[in-house]
Amino acid sequence: MAYTRLFSCNSWINGSKLSFWKIYQIIIRVIFVIGLMIDAVGYLPLIYGNSLIIFTVASTIVGIGFGFIMTAILVMYKLW
Repeated sequence: MAYTRLFSCNSWINGSKLSFWKIYQIIIRVIFVIGLMIDAVGYLPLIYGNSLIIFTVASTIVGIGFGFIMTAILVMYKLW
């Protein structure tokens, strides 16, 4: 039963990638740019911050941006 659901979801995702390929490529590029902007916003408090709380929040923001970037790279180069 679980394998059937897994294969159904997998075929649904692959089918949607084939059906909406142009939209899919645009979304991946946009996610990459959004990740870069989030990283830039996160690095500013890391450079100019002066307290541990600011460093913690900025590190969290940079980590979220890095997650967006790595996901976009892995999907663009079909490594995932």
